[in-house]
Amino acid sequence: MAKIFSMIKLPVKICAERGPMSLHIGLVRIGKQDSSPSLDILYDTTDSDRNHPVYASIIYDPYIGQLVEMLTKAGIGEYGFLIHAY
Repeated sequence: MAKIFSMIKLPVKICAERGPMSLHIGLVRIGKQDSSPSLDILYDTTDSDRNHPVYASIIYDPYIGQLVEMLTKAGIGEYGFLIHAY
């Protein structure tokens, strides 16, 4: 039940810290073999450009969180606003 409650609070947290979400969001989900999510990357797909900006990333696994933070510090990849949901 705590996991469901935290998932309900995520959009509120994103809007409070990053600003309102766009009307059209693309989602890339990276998960484990047991189908549990590790990372969601949200893209703002409102514009019709080919290169959509990353709006936010929701991290569900602490190890993936460490990896994303190391990659961000090294300048590898774009992850937007990081939300730790674990």
